[in-house]
Amino acid sequence: MTFHNGFDDRAVSPLIGAILLLAILVALLGLLQLNAVPALTVRQSSSTTNTSRAN
Repeated sequence: MTFHNGFDDRAVSPLIGAILLLAILVALLGLLQLNAVPALTVRQSSSTTNTSRAN
């Protein structure tokens, strides 16, 4: 929507919004990896330990 003076009434431009959404996505992926990768590593090391004891 434009005012009578021709300026846009949006608070941020679509480009800035896209950059902010990309930053949020990267942050969420980083948090996911920080939480998921150590959990998978613990599972793999415990299963490796269990199989080595069986031999």
